Amino acid sequence: MFKDRMHCLPEAAAGLKAITQERLEWLDKLMEGKTFIAGNRLTLSDIILYVALDFGAGVGQKIDPQLKNVTAWFNRMNERPSATASLHEKAKAAGMRA
Repeated sequence: MFKDRMHCLPEAAAGLKAITQERLEWLDKLMEGKTFIAGNRLTLSDIILYVALDFGAGVGQKIDPQLKNVTAWFNRMNERPSATASLHEKAKAAGMRA
């Protein structure tokens, strides 16, 4: 997706994906019993992570289903009317929110 627009380092992909999964495991534990990342209210942290994980899904890096808290949070975010309203047709065609 980016190879013609910027310098890419394919050799870094596996390590960066592993780091992402490790951090999501860490976050999953912290989110136990919470509706949103920072507790019971939506914050900019939720929006930024949602966009990043939605993009990740579109490029083949889905959330590990064993991460129950992060998965439930993502599904709650995905059901928000603003998430549906903001989905651009090109993003939908790329597989985001698949």
